[in-house]
Amino acid sequence: MVTSIAKGRTAHSEPDYIARAATLATSFAARAAAHDRVGSFPFANFRELSEAGLLSLTVPAVHGGAGAGARYAARVLGILGKADPPTALVLSMHYINHLVMARSPNWPARLSRARASRASRSSMPCASSRSSARPRAAACRRRSRGALKPAGASPATRSTRRARRS
Repeated sequence: MVTSIAKGRTAHSEPDYIARAATLATSFAARAAAHDRVGSFPFANFRELSEAGLLSLTVPAVHGGAGAGARYAARVLGILGKADPPTALVLSMHYINHLVMARSPNWPARLSRARASRASRSSMPCASSRSSARPRAAACRRRSRGALKPAGASPATRSTRRARRS
């Protein structure tokens, strides 16, 4: 069951989220083939999901989300997955992250609140408008690559470190 949304935002009924997903699925399906052909990320899909309030579907209501559970999120994912499976896959990881944080005592409350708050505003940090999609996408790729290796590490530095460890 979807609970009412906090902070003065209007509450939406469950059928409303299902209807929103069905409406978005039409445009997602129209763009899916183009994204598959060029291997691009569907930034526009996530902007539309954010505008429709679907990114915060599984965020607890006390943090500004809809407070939906896994079963309801699965219904939304099923609708979107038929239209554009890659979008549904990324969205499912997003939902799972929020569901785990909300139910796990191992997550520090401060981090859980911060993540939920950001999600209820517009959680996809790399999603952007069309005008700035390319620079944002490049920044996200650089951020991802930087997370995989230490800053300033060159191939020679990494091989030297490996040799020292041996």
